[in-house]
Amino acid sequence: MSTALVRVPCLCSYPAWLYVVSGAVDWPKLRLKRLRSGVWDYG
Repeated sequence: MSTALVRVPCLCSYPAWLYVVSGAVDWPKLRLKRLRSGVWDYG
C-alpha cells in the first residue's frame, strides 16, 4: 500500500524526478572537475 502511494506521485512528477536524478549525477562530476583543476572545495 505504501509503495503504491509513493509510486503514483513519482510517475506524475517524472520530469521533476528526472531533474533531481540528473542533478545528483551532475554534482559529483562538478566536484571531480574542481578536484582535477586543483581546487579542493568541500563546502
